Amino acid sequence: MRLASFLALLLVVGCGDDDATDTTDTDLGTAEDAGPVATDASAPVDAPAADSWSTFAMGFMATYCVECHDGGARDYRTIDEVRRDRDSIACGVSPTARAGCGSFPAPGQFPVGSGPSPNDAERLRLVDWIDAGLPE
Repeated sequence: MRLASFLALLLVVGCGDDDATDTTDTDLGTAEDAGPVATDASAPVDAPAADSWSTFAMGFMATYCVECHDGGARDYRTIDEVRRDRDSIACGVSPTARAGCGSFPAPGQFPVGSGPSPNDAERLRLVDWIDAGLPE
């Protein structure tokens, strides 16, 4: 019966006169039936947590980068090294050209080598993490 009441309300609201106010009493359930409610109108309910070094970027680096960058001049097992090289990493990982990037590294160039390569969604996710300030 609740579904029928809800559908009837949608018809009244969607097809009614914009200046008219519908005061029909309908039983649409309780707040508990509706699920979680956002306390901040601008924040989505159950928004995913932002990526961090420990929840995303460290695994990205382990999968795609540390085969070549595991010590010496570049050691991408540590956030400090990634932080130092963030601009070139973002330019070379991004699947598309970024403002402020020159011709090297070219978009999508990283990782170099015969190992696995990230898909465009993973690339954009890493760039977004870098643009967010490399949260730990």
